[in-house]
Amino acid sequence: MTRFCHGPTLALALGLGFLGWLAEGYAFHLLLGFLGAEIALWKAVSIFVFATLAGGLTGAPGGLGGAEAAMVALLSLDGVPLEISVPATAVIRLTTLWFAIALGLAVFPIAERAAARATA
Repeated sequence: MTRFCHGPTLALALGLGFLGWLAEGYAFHLLLGFLGAEIALWKAVSIFVFATLAGGLTGAPGGLGGAEAAMVALLSLDGVPLEISVPATAVIRLTTLWFAIALGLAVFPIAERAAARATA
């Protein structure tokens, strides 16, 4: 664990995590705008992050069910009609898995090279 618990590694992991969450929230903002719901960027990011974290409290894999319910509820509280909030939630929940996979695929070769240098 010492390799993963030193400053540069933690800073890189936190930075990548922040960028990943921000990218997902930005995609949610763009999707809502495309569907006709004009919501500010930081409000869309906040709704996405809060709903995702709330979904994690359900204990279901990936927050299945809880995250979607929270996202639709928060969008409804902001005045977004169900005709927009339900498809937006379905699309963003399907695509966010691929954001994480893409980030992992982008960083994996770098991590492999770093691991090979560290063991050599």
